[in-house]
Amino acid sequence: MKKRYAMNFGIAVLLTALLAACGVPTEMIAEEPQSSDADIPLEEIEEIELSTESGTTEGVGFCDNEFFPLRSDRTWYYEISGGGEVNPYSITFRDIKEDSFTAVQSFSGVTNEVGWTCRQDGILSNQFANMNLAGMGDIQFETLDVDGTLLPPDEAWEPGRAWEMAYTVRTVIQASGAEITADGNINLTHTISAIEPISVPAAAYPEAYRVDGTGKMVLSVMGVETETPLKFTDWYVRDVGLVKSASNEGELAYSMELTAFE
Repeated sequence: MKKRYAMNFGIAVLLTALLAACGVPTEMIAEEPQSSDADIPLEEIEEIELSTESGTTEGVGFCDNEFFPLRSDRTWYYEISGGGEVNPYSITFRDIKEDSFTAVQSFSGVTNEVGWTCRQDGILSNQFANMNLAGMGDIQFETLDVDGTLLPPDEAWEPGRAWEMAYTVRTVIQASGAEITADGNINLTHTISAIEPISVPAAAYPEAYRVDGTGKMVLSVMGVETETPLKFTDWYVRDVGLVKSASNEGELAYSMELTAFE
C-alpha cells in the first residue's frame, strides 16, 4: 500500500513541478573576462565588473508574461506536502529569449532542466516531466509529443477563460527488479474560476487568479489500460507567478505553497 501511494504521489508531484513557474534572489556567478586584467586600465576593469553583476535577463517577446515572470537572478521556493511528508522545491530560469527559456528545477537535492517554448497563444513546457525525484526513482516520464498551452498570454487572464494541454508520454516503472514500460496520454483542461485573496508562507495576496484543472492520465501497460483522474487548483498572482497548487483527490492529495519570493 505504501509503495502504491509513493507511485501515485510521485505522479502528483511531477504534475506540480510542471505547473510550477514562480522565486527569491540567488547568487549569480559571472564569467571572467577573456582579456587579461594587466592589459586593461583600472577604470575599464571597474566598468566590466559592473556590467557582469547587472547581467540579468528577463522575459521578453512571447516570454513576457505577468503571470509567469522570468528573471535569471531569481529563484522561487516552495514546500510540497503530501503523504505525511514535507519536501522543498525550487525553480529558477536561464537562457531566457523571446521564444524560449530553460527552467532549472530542484526537488530534494535532485536538479533537472526543462526547455519551454513561448508562442503567441501562450507558454508551454516541452516535456511533461523528466525529474528522477529523490525517493521516486521508480517512475520516469519521456515526452513523445506536446500540444496546447500551459499558461495563456496576459490579455487572456479573466474569469471564465479556459484552455487545454495534452502530452503523449512513455512511462518507465521499476518494480520488483523488473522494468515496465507504459505508453499513454495526459489531457488537462484549465479554467480561470475566480479572483480571490490567498495567504501562503511567502505573503498574503489580495488578488490571486484561481485556475481549476481537470483531466486524466491514460496509460497502457502490456495491453491493459489504466485511467487516473487528475483534479487540482492553482493560484497565480500577477508579477509573482504560481503561489499555491493543491489537490484533495484521495491518494493524489498534495499542497504546494510559495515560501519565499524577493
